[in-house]
Amino acid sequence: MNKNMFYGVFKRFLIIVFIIAQISAGICACSGTTANQKPEEEILELESRKCFDFFWNEANTDPGSLGYGLIRDRAPGAPDLCSIASVGFGLSAYIIGVESGWVTRKEAMKRVSAILGMFLKNLDQFNGFYYHFVNMNTGERDGNTEISVIDTSIFLCGCITAGEYFGGDIKTKASAIFERVDWSWFVDESTGHFYMGAYPNGTFYRHWETYAEQLMMYILGTGSPTYPIESDVYYKFTRNKGYYKGFPPYIASVNDSLFTYQYSHAWFDFRNLTDEAGAHWFENSVTATKVNRQFCIDNADKFRTLGPDAWGLTSCDRIDGYFGPNGACYAADGTLPPSGAAGSIVFTPEETIGALNNYYNNFPGLWGDYGFKDAFNLEGDTPWYGSDVIGIDKGITLLMLENYRSGLIWKYFMKNRYVKEGMKKLGFTKVKTLMLDDFDGHNVKGDWEADDPAYGISKENRASYDGKNSMRIDYDGESGNGQCVSYKFKQPLCVDQYHHLYFAAKGNIQLVVEMITAKCSFRKEFTIAREEEWQTVDWTLTDIESELTDVDRIEITVNPEKDDTRSTFYIDSVHFTN
Repeated sequence: MNKNMFYGVFKRFLIIVFIIAQISAGICACSGTTANQKPEEEILELESRKCFDFFWNEANTDPGSLGYGLIRDRAPGAPDLCSIASVGFGLSAYIIGVESGWVTRKEAMKRVSAILGMFLKNLDQFNGFYYHFVNMNTGERDGNTEISVIDTSIFLCGCITAGEYFGGDIKTKASAIFERVDWSWFVDESTGHFYMGAYPNGTFYRHWETYAEQLMMYILGTGSPTYPIESDVYYKFTRNKGYYKGFPPYIASVNDSLFTYQYSHAWFDFRNLTDEAGAHWFENSVTATKVNRQFCIDNADKFRTLGPDAWGLTSCDRIDGYFGPNGACYAADGTLPPSGAAGSIVFTPEETIGALNNYYNNFPGLWGDYGFKDAFNLEGDTPWYGSDVIGIDKGITLLMLENYRSGLIWKYFMKNRYVKEGMKKLGFTKVKTLMLDDFDGHNVKGDWEADDPAYGISKENRASYDGKNSMRIDYDGESGNGQCVSYKFKQPLCVDQYHHLYFAAKGNIQLVVEMITAKCSFRKEFTIAREEEWQTVDWTLTDIESELTDVDRIEITVNPEKDDTRSTFYIDSVHFTN
């Protein structure tokens, strides 16, 4: 275990000890009273651990069973039903469990190796594709369930992640499972679209004609070294535009259900990437998530469940059973699943944390053995809370919380050669301009954290926000405290492809700009000498580009050695460009 991993595990251990100490002192974790509210990091940690427990505990652990390692679709309901998508999320969950110290590496490897061995040799497959649902105990097809391209893809994403993380025999098995998938078999040659499902008699049905959660299918299919699809399959699905109030247009799924904007992102790191058609899928999900939340705010007068801290319409259980198209344009019946907001934490961290705090502290009936239950509804005479949790909802919650906190799943999955090849063939490239902040709501969403969640101003010297398009900073040099605009990234940010760091400033001040990496820091001074008009600050990075592969933090600071007076200055449009 390396030093960084040790500190990460140790930090989480201390948080868990603190939680146990509180419970031992008689503080009920699900009381929901104001006096017992928990800080956000504890809630994220506790929900992550409970999600992991689902995947670890609700698996077939009988080594003599034909279904050894299969993971339930839901619990406690349907005890004999496994979904292969749940297994895909579970394979990724086990990695998080190891890194968090919840299970040993040896325990996880034994479980993962058994799962991959069963999928490789025992489970029925058709040209590498699996049934959507199978029996937990036998691995046989459940009822008339279909052969599913999307659920197979979700399983493969977990398979690939496990292979990259554990290596060795596990990676060999993962590669063998992946390389036997004949992606072209699931493409309708007459339309160029993927079919949605197939049956053992060779009958296919419906098509992936428009945007939804299926981005992963095209990248995996294009990156296959054995049975690839052509890249134009990816560019043939329709990209319908969605519009809502003053939000930017976005590529919308048919029903705007939030999971469609989340699932591929659980493994694929689309931040700062665009394709040849100009789609920026990460930013697209940011907009779609904000639209979903605003829709909930706008309809709070119709549904008591909804509000600024109660949002995230997506597929989930309802009072009368599971409902798929539970998106914003349907409004459904006011039923809310916590996974809707939780699975969007990388897109809208502040808004998601607000929702999770609300759910945990104010709705004790929503908390159970595996953390948040699948959904709740306050519209009837008596509040309704789902009796089950669902694997795919626990899965998207866990993976996105971990990507937000450490980038762990992104880190290992994106190393894979199939993934790299698929991204390359589809023409994904880095965006030409990487905006850190233009102080108008556009920044590196999900990448940076700061004491002020909106603008990244250090807590010790909180500056005032002036207007809509710039940051005003009131500097008091007499106090000896330099004012600092600090961008601390959640994961180190690679900016070695950019040639300039630009920002605009006005005032009469000496600024120090510093880029801090894991190994060293780079510092440059700039004189701002215009009181009334904007001055462009350009730091040419040519000489240090090769060192900018892991930037942890960027700071813009007044140099206290050069200025000991009181003054005001403004900054705007902090960005990299090539």
